[in-house]
Amino acid sequence: MFQSLLAEFSAAWKLFVHLPLPSFLTGDGEDSDYPQIDGHPALLRLMLPLVGFVLGFLAAVPAWLLHLVSSGRLIAGIYGLAVLPLVLELGSSWSGLISLADFLDRRHRGESAAEALEGEAGSIDSARSGRSMILLMILFFLRMLFFGLLAAFAPFWLMIALTGAWLVRAELASLPQSGSSQGWLRVPRGLEKHHWYLAAGAMAAGGFLYPLGILLAFTVSWALAVLLRNLCLESISCINPKAFNALGYASELVLLFLGILFYAGF
Repeated sequence: MFQSLLAEFSAAWKLFVHLPLPSFLTGDGEDSDYPQIDGHPALLRLMLPLVGFVLGFLAAVPAWLLHLVSSGRLIAGIYGLAVLPLVLELGSSWSGLISLADFLDRRHRGESAAEALEGEAGSIDSARSGRSMILLMILFFLRMLFFGLLAAFAPFWLMIALTGAWLVRAELASLPQSGSSQGWLRVPRGLEKHHWYLAAGAMAAGGFLYPLGILLAFTVSWALAVLLRNLCLESISCINPKAFNALGYASELVLLFLGILFYAGF
């Protein structure tokens, strides 16, 4: 059973994150006991909060170690500012940053939410307008700043924030794709809400230093999931890669900023 769950987690990771996993988490060579649903591993959506938790764990532990071996917060902050955002962007092929910048640019030009969420966002080296480029740089600077402050003052909040953001992504993934009445990523009957339980457990494990913060982050994640699901349903009536990436990235920024407000003491 455990090896089967590892295989499901590994499949979710490889689909959404382009970074190598530690060998003990890959489940390579193991077949899942769960049959596929609509061509996807059965527990793909269920595993998304764990993808966020592992990303947060791999980001937080080096920052914590830097706190232990250095005399101040400066080295950990530089790691968070300069290393973490770049590694995570490379791991997602810049898809969230590009999609959110394109969405905001289109909304600023007067397009409706439906128009702004449709189409392709392009790649990092695609030609784009000056305003879109400025938005992209501002968003990336904010992400650098948030990661830098959290790595310096509250590194374990990274696990909470990324778990919550991937929980929102899991909820968005339950929406149907265009032209279908079924959810994009479905799970076996009876497990439809288990990604929430999994996220709550992961947040509790990663946020032992922030007991009230766990409740706050989970509540904000729930609110974001409801609001962004409704935005997709009211605008495009489905989910697509651009909406998934843009809205998931926006949720991540919100949850990172939440940690700065409450735990990044100056």
